[in-house]
Amino acid sequence: MPSDASPSLTLQALLADHFKLQFHRQQTYAPAYNLVVGQSGPKIKQSTDGPAGQPSLFVNVSPPPSVATLPARNATMAEFAALMQRMVVNRPVIDKTGLSGRYNFDLEWTPGKATRDTKPDIFTAVQQLGLELAPGKALLDTIVVDYLERPSEN
Repeated sequence: MPSDASPSLTLQALLADHFKLQFHRQQTYAPAYNLVVGQSGPKIKQSTDGPAGQPSLFVNVSPPPSVATLPARNATMAEFAALMQRMVVNRPVIDKTGLSGRYNFDLEWTPGKATRDTKPDIFTAVQQLGLELAPGKALLDTIVVDYLERPSEN
């Protein structure tokens, strides 16, 4: 049966019905990284595709010994920060660069611990772009579960 409700609202209703889930939202500070411009300034090229061009950002990790690559084309710093958050550092990444354009750059790093024979770690690799991932805190929306029941056997 089609519904006009969004998938998240439908899932919330299902969880509330099946598990008697009750929750509330609140904002809390959590560890994050701020993506900022380094002291020497950005070392990335402005894209010539313009805002109408489609951005291209993806992470590719080779088999061990692993090297991760991220070729970015026509990407904003906000898009780059969002990808870093989802795919690389598993922590919120907030774009605080102040850079409003679209850029092309290539990022290569060694996931995990870098050695002398491998690419740098992610933090050093980002610095080579003239950017930094600076530790900080961010105010995030969180969900707090107030009540939850085990479902009946039926």
